Amino acid sequence: MSASLFAQQFSRQNIVIGHVASVQDPSNTGAMFVQCLEKKLTKSHIPFQTITLPNQLNTLESFVNPSKPTIVVIGDDNTDDVVPYLRTLGTIALKHNNVSVFGFPDWEPEQGIFPHLYFTSLFNINNQKQLAAYDQSFYHWFHVQPTYTSAMRFDLLGYDLTSFLINVWTRSPSSNSENKLFSYDEPSIQSQFHFQKVGLNGGWINKEMKLLYYSSPQGITEVHPLTTKQPTTLQSK
Repeated sequence: MSASLFAQQFSRQNIVIGHVASVQDPSNTGAMFVQCLEKKLTKSHIPFQTITLPNQLNTLESFVNPSKPTIVVIGDDNTDDVVPYLRTLGTIALKHNNVSVFGFPDWEPEQGIFPHLYFTSLFNINNQKQLAAYDQSFYHWFHVQPTYTSAMRFDLLGYDLTSFLINVWTRSPSSNSENKLFSYDEPSIQSQFHFQKVGLNGGWINKEMKLLYYSSPQGITEVHPLTTKQPTTLQSK
């Protein structure tokens, strides 16, 4: 899904994919993503360039195309690992106003290093009224305020998913509950669900994914693929 959203939104940009020589993150999520992205771009006949980091870090600016926007993807989702690359990109982006970064939600605290960050996420805080009610109920039951350092809250993922399934089961006979997974559509606090069946004998997978943009002071905004409209502000920092 992330690779597909990327291809939809940035197909006409100058795409630069950075392969990191030594990835410290054992999950290797960033490396797996760039592999999927390269397959998607190749299959869709979308041109891209590749570099090796940190070997080619000093020559990164030479990959910038002054005539059209450049989007740089780094194959490492670990914040600590990518900070040196982000600092270099931040300098380049200030010099060339058409340079952006495609990364991961964990990079959000480092947003001051670079002015333009895009990433995909299952999360999307889009209902401030429900969020306030949730926080109030949380305090009522546990006598503490929910703590979080990011706009993307994992506690809300569990709440939204549980609420979603309870509503499906409550409104449908038990024998038909599975068939209602794909048709139930009601606003949640942070996460939307769009389940699709995976094969005849497989389970269900959530196909809902948001393309988000992070920039201070606007905060997190949602990008609507294949449009040139300004992103809709979701939360200000």
